[in-house]
Amino acid sequence: MFLVGLSQGPLHHYWYSYLDRLLPSKSLRTVGLKILADQLVAAPFFAITFFYGMGVLQGKNLSECWGEFTHKFPAVYLVSTLVQLLVVIQSINNLFCSFTTDSLTGASGLRRSM
Repeated sequence: MFLVGLSQGPLHHYWYSYLDRLLPSKSLRTVGLKILADQLVAAPFFAITFFYGMGVLQGKNLSECWGEFTHKFPAVYLVSTLVQLLVVIQSINNLFCSFTTDSLTGASGLRRSM
């Protein structure tokens, strides 16, 4: 697992750096395009490299890796998409909330902005 994570970490870094250079704005449209690119390009690529990497480390041949990928990918992709959607919803919610932290106790709270 460590080796697969080690191999994917730099790829994720360069993918997101590339997206930031390609789409430098932070507008709602740009964020939507980044999420769309992430879900349509990066998610399948990183999923397949994960399944193949883990399969090879488990001693499976490439056809077994492909079988596991095709069997599990729909569920993995669905969960990935739902998590992205929840992050977007929470981000929109955060636009209407302000968070505070008490510097003496470290307690954090939520204060609704009007």
